[in-house]
Amino acid sequence: MHVISANSARVLVNDRYAENIIKGIPTRYDTIEVHGVCNLNEEDDPAGTYYVIDDENPEIYSVYLHCIEGGVESVGDFSKHSMAVEYAEELSSQYQWYISNYCSHDN
Repeated sequence: MHVISANSARVLVNDRYAENIIKGIPTRYDTIEVHGVCNLNEEDDPAGTYYVIDDENPEIYSVYLHCIEGGVESVGDFSKHSMAVEYAEELSSQYQWYISNYCSHDN
């Protein structure tokens, strides 16, 4: 996780890693998805984090690439919905992929 700034209330997340996932083979993907996610584990859980999609009550926002063969792969995590949408738009411009935005608000 790349931390931009922090205070006692919230850490600002801006983590972009699409190129590490795409690995020069963008033809494996066909669309981009923006979702809200939340961590099911407690903050101090020794197992770490376990994020699931929660578009209604998100803690953070994630950008996913939809795999042509099925499923999705996460390529970015963000504190704000607007940051996730901005990254999705950058990827869409670069690869001409359609964006499906399932979560339309900041928390």
